[in-house]
Amino acid sequence: EMKPGQKHLQAAETGKLHPAGKDDTPCKCGAVQGPDLSRRHFAEVEVTLDEVVTLEDLAALPQAPGGEVRVLDGAKRAWAQLPATVVGDLIEKGADITVSRDFLLVGASQKMSSAGDILFTASEPCSGESVEGANTTNYPIPLGEWTRSNIGVSGAPAGAEVTCLDVHYEIVHPYVGNLVVDLANEAISLEYRLWARDGGSTDDISETVTGIRFFAGEKVNQTWGLWAMDQAPGDNGYIDKWWIKIYYIMCPEVPCSGDCATGSRETNYPIPYLEGWAHSDIAISGTPARAYVNCIDVHFEIRHPWISDLVVDVSNQTAWRMYRVWNREGGASQNINTTVRDIKVFTNERPDQIWKLSAQDRGWGDDGYIDSWWVKVYYQPDPVPVPQHDECLEALPVVDGVPYDSSTAGATGDDLTTCAFNDVNDVWHVYTPPHTGLTTLRIGCTNFDTTLSVFDQCGGVEIACNDNTCADTNSEMTLLTTGGLDYLVRVAGYGRHVGDYTLIVNQEPYILPDEPARPSPCDGAGGVDRDVILAWNDSAGLAVSVTSKAPGPPGAKKVTANKIIYGSDDRVDEYAITDPGILAAGDAAVLLLNWSDLAPWRNDGTFTLPTETFARDYEWQTDRALCPDEPFRDQPVTGWCSGVLVAPDLVATAGHCMTCETPSDVAVVFGFVMVDDLTAVATISAENVYRCAEVVGRQDGHPDWSLIRLERAVTNHTPLPLRRSGKVSDHQPLLVVGHPYGLPRKYDMGGTVRDNTPVTYFQANLDTYHASS
Repeated sequence: EMKPGQKHLQAAETGKLHPAGKDDTPCKCGAVQGPDLSRRHFAEVEVTLDEVVTLEDLAALPQAPGGEVRVLDGAKRAWAQLPATVVGDLIEKGADITVSRDFLLVGASQKMSSAGDILFTASEPCSGESVEGANTTNYPIPLGEWTRSNIGVSGAPAGAEVTCLDVHYEIVHPYVGNLVVDLANEAISLEYRLWARDGGSTDDISETVTGIRFFAGEKVNQTWGLWAMDQAPGDNGYIDKWWIKIYYIMCPEVPCSGDCATGSRETNYPIPYLEGWAHSDIAISGTPARAYVNCIDVHFEIRHPWISDLVVDVSNQTAWRMYRVWNREGGASQNINTTVRDIKVFTNERPDQIWKLSAQDRGWGDDGYIDSWWVKVYYQPDPVPVPQHDECLEALPVVDGVPYDSSTAGATGDDLTTCAFNDVNDVWHVYTPPHTGLTTLRIGCTNFDTTLSVFDQCGGVEIACNDNTCADTNSEMTLLTTGGLDYLVRVAGYGRHVGDYTLIVNQEPYILPDEPARPSPCDGAGGVDRDVILAWNDSAGLAVSVTSKAPGPPGAKKVTANKIIYGSDDRVDEYAITDPGILAAGDAAVLLLNWSDLAPWRNDGTFTLPTETFARDYEWQTDRALCPDEPFRDQPVTGWCSGVLVAPDLVATAGHCMTCETPSDVAVVFGFVMVDDLTAVATISAENVYRCAEVVGRQDGHPDWSLIRLERAVTNHTPLPLRRSGKVSDHQPLLVVGHPYGLPRKYDMGGTVRDNTPVTYFQANLDTYHASS
């Protein structure tokens, strides 16, 4: 759900956007500062009461807000929620402690913690000097698009930085469970979700949210936006009014100083209107091997007759970090010749990289260009000490349930993982699970964008990888691990980011049966192959990566990939298939689409699917006409992904087919097929339409999969069996069934396995399109 103007440069160059909803503690006057772990990181524990820790000792320790000590087992044990640092101290003293789970404490206005769960909320009211603004103009809220109400704040002293803010907003709407509402800064680079389809069928919102520290360190004097979207049809509403109160501190100017590297560029770059950006690059090189940026100064000159039409950003090589150096200032004046000093958002970056100046013209009628610019990068020349666990062979052990605090600053390494970009600076841990079972690894409380991966040995095979969770840029995964085996855990940062982190490992042991339940082949069975292995556990010990629950529809369909056809197009429709075995496989295939795209349920117990044709929809999506000889161009299309029924109430699909929003708007439809070459089944009976109830597990990346639970069990379609061990053979013939581009169900029987070497996927030559996922 990208808002107009939201980080288009980032999306184009890296495919990543800053997430909304991350809660951080205030920064110190523009410096990069991580969260205060001792204040926000807690653990839920059970403690054996003995001479090491008595009940009186436990009661005297600091507790999580709202927490209390509870006595268990006739005063032999006690339950408590303690700061993570206190838990670590008790373990070092020899206390017998079992950690049930850890969690991050967030403000009362936050609806989810960055750890994915929340037990308590703590309201820390804003205080200090403040400035206010209000907007009482009505703004209609459209269906599927964002509307924005702005408040321009200009009453704070120059250089004032946000510490905390309060917001009150009122929205008139008859069904507030359809609404999402965000608060954003002017550049839309930071967003905070205020309302997330809460409230069900109640009408109107009048809410005050206090103590929001998400925007700490931002400039006070800017245009703040309240954004709202209606995500379901049938009702109309509008933003009625809202106000914002911003608390701030004055930060003394601390000029950049020390060693620096300078580069300049004098090539002219024309600045385009609205849709594109002009980019000018400067490559810095020659600084010490492990030097890190302190701050930068930038000077730029732009020739333009109306400079208030312009926005100008400076960014690092990946465009993951940006700083707006000009934001439609200067009125009707012409030309820009200015220097912006003491920019600290790039702290801890590598000096040696390509720095970018990017400009866009947001008005019409005038032409201009970037004339010249220079950048001066100040850095810390003394190498940061290399961490003890910089090399895989020096991996530090982590223990189940015990948080491990460390840092990647000063780390070396290579870009090894498959789920992130340029995550070079890595450190290593080793985890040896005591039992076979599901193990969750989580990076929490970080001040940088982490990546997390697991390898079977040093220099070995990557078993799983995760970049971001749904809540923020921390990383998390759940693996099936085998007791007694070593797992090498790699912690790094996206785009060479470095910083402090906390690694937590928790395992849920399997309780294995004494003997196989429902063994196959059965006792006394005949005609059994000699090489059959009877097992009820995965003897290979390979892991499958899962993120924490991350439900939600992907929203509007977007064309993100072209067709992939090998040789001739072998896809055929339902009516062309006569083999009952193949039809049975197809009967388990489903189409994923927005529940709101289904016409309302009729009295006759049916739903109507959208009827836009492939040709018309493609032209609308791409502004290009579909080729006249494109197969199926006149058939209807809808939805965004395919799936397959694997249990009476479970559907498997790709991880990127489900997002982090709630899944209630996801519909799963059986039986969208062509009856003949001209007729599609456009009316679906209610017994073939299901709503998504939850996302059981999800990994968007490597591997890419999700498992969703339906609102009710499926009784008129048979789940397909799954292979639970071994590997598919090279050259094995393949059949693919699905809904390419959202078309009625298609079958391709012309594929084979080309390479089964990778651990988590195999290469094939199947004919697929976007939405075959």
